[in-house]
Amino acid sequence: MTMRYDTPTATSADADGNEPPPQPPPEDQPPPVALLNIRFITTAGEELHFKMKPTTRLSKAMSTYCDRWGRARQGLRFLFDGERVLDHHTPKDLDLGDGDTIEVHEEQIGGGV
Repeated sequence: MTMRYDTPTATSADADGNEPPPQPPPEDQPPPVALLNIRFITTAGEELHFKMKPTTRLSKAMSTYCDRWGRARQGLRFLFDGERVLDHHTPKDLDLGDGDTIEVHEEQIGGGV
């Protein structure tokens, strides 16, 4: 003799005969967040690409860049459109778009005689 077990579905009632609450329609769910491709490039032409959410702090990518190239974070500066990128900035703060480039420069202190 074979016994058949039915699994409950979203429309089946519970043990007390109560109907489950209605599920929200799919259009009420927020759309998935699109990832941005951000390119970090040095004056020597070294490149590193990151995929990140628009709300992720750029400090994460900058630290990863330094770790990957074996550089001290204090020895580099990061620029977008000539403006310095700070640790608290996000791609959304700077209006970075997909495929935009952040320039990586050596930090220079002093310089005059």
